[in-house]
Amino acid sequence: MQKAFLYLFPLFFLISIAVAQDDNIIQEAQKGNVSAQIALAQMFISGSEIPQDYQKARQWLEKAAQTGSPNAQNELGELLLRDEIQDYPNAILWFKKAADQNYIKAVNNLAEIYLTGRAAPKNIKQAVAYYEKAIELGSNEARIILATLYLRGISIRQDFSKAFVLFEQSAQEGDAQAQYNLSLMFSYGLGTQRDIEKGLFWLEACAAQDYEDAIFRLAELYLRGIGVQRDYAKVLSLYEHLAQKDNAGAQKNLGDMYYKGRGVAINHQKAFEYYEKSAAQGLPEAVFMLGLMYYEGIFVEKNIEKAVEMIRQAANEGLPDAQLKLESIKQESERLKNRTIWNTRP
Repeated sequence: MQKAFLYLFPLFFLISIAVAQDDNIIQEAQKGNVSAQIALAQMFISGSEIPQDYQKARQWLEKAAQTGSPNAQNELGELLLRDEIQDYPNAILWFKKAADQNYIKAVNNLAEIYLTGRAAPKNIKQAVAYYEKAIELGSNEARIILATLYLRGISIRQDFSKAFVLFEQSAQEGDAQAQYNLSLMFSYGLGTQRDIEKGLFWLEACAAQDYEDAIFRLAELYLRGIGVQRDYAKVLSLYEHLAQKDNAGAQKNLGDMYYKGRGVAINHQKAFEYYEKSAAQGLPEAVFMLGLMYYEGIFVEKNIEKAVEMIRQAANEGLPDAQLKLESIKQESERLKNRTIWNTRP
C-alpha cells in the first residue's frame, strides 16, 4: 500500500500543479491580462486541459483583441475561419486590424484568403499586394509563396525573372526550398543565364540541409555524370541515406543498382529487398520490378500468378513498361494456348 502511494504521489502532485496553473491563467485573464486571455482561449480551442468550447474561446479573444493586441486580433481571425464557426466577414475584419499594425501572420492570412477565395471572393491583385507587404515586413513564407506563383504561373502571369529574384533572396538567407528552386533555375536558365556550376552550388547547399529532393537530384547527377564526374560511391551513399528515411524513389533506384550491377556487384537479394520496401509505399516502378523478378524467378521462386498481379497493378498506375510487359505476357499466353490446342488434336 505504501509503495502504491509513493508511485501515485508524483502523479497527484503534477495534477495539482496543472490545476493551480489553470486557475492562475483564469484569474489573470479575468484581471485583463491579454496574454492570459489568449492562453485561456487557446485552452478552450484545444480542449486538452479544459472542455472544448469555441464560443468561450471567442469571448476571451474578443476581449483581448479589443485592447488592440495584433496577436489576439489574428488569433481571433483564425478562430472565426474555423469550419465550426465560419464567420468570414469578422475574420477578415480582425485580420485587417492586425495587418494595419504590420502583424505579419495576419498579412499572410489575408493574402491566402484572397489567393484561394476561401473566405472572400478571389482577388489575385489584393493577394499579391498583401504578399508583397508581408515580404517588406520580413516574411520569408510570403516570399517563397509569391516566388512559386511567379515560377509556375499560378493565378498570375508567369515571370521567371521575378521568381528568380525572390528565390535568390530566400536562398541567401538559408531557406532550403528556395535553394532547391534556385538550383533548378540556374540549371535550366530560367529567369537567369544558365550556369551549371551555380546550380550545383545551390543544390549541394540545399542537400546539406537534408532536403530530400535535393539529395535525390544530386544522386541523379552523380549517377549520370551531369555537371559532375560520375561517382557511384557517392550515388550509393546518397541513396542509402534517403532509403533510411523511407524514400521510395531512392529505395527503387538502389534496387536497380543491385539488380543491374551498376556501380556495385550484382546482388539480387538486396535488389529484391529494396524493391519490396519501395513497392510497400506504392511506387509503380518498384511493383513492376518485383513482378518481373517473380515472373523470371530471380532470387525468388517463380510465381506467374503473383507476377502478373504485380505487373497489372503497375500497368493500371499508367507505367508504360508494365503495360507493354502485360501485353507481351498475354500474347505469349495466347501462343502457348494455341500450340497446346494444335498438339492435342487427334
